[in-house]
Amino acid sequence: MAEPSMAREQPRATERNRVLWLATVLTPAGLHRVRVRNLSTTGAQVLAEPALPVGCDAIFQHGEVFVAARVAWSNQAEAGIQFYRDLAPPANPDASGA
Repeated sequence: MAEPSMAREQPRATERNRVLWLATVLTPAGLHRVRVRNLSTTGAQVLAEPALPVGCDAIFQHGEVFVAARVAWSNQAEAGIQFYRDLAPPANPDASGA
């Protein structure tokens, strides 16, 4: 019997900050307005409906920040966005820049 995936149970390499931001993700499927739940220097967890296409390149935009990324995973309501380059740590993760 195969072991269940441990990907989500392994410790994260970077600290995640809980945020409640609106952002935009541009994919080959179009423009998606999303809610950002968690943000780190390497990526974001977002709420997105409809589901984002997995494995595609994307542009993540929040306020004046644009980041090249890829959709690492997606399900019916959430998606993981992996940034191609690390962001600088946010000075104030609770501040809204939408």
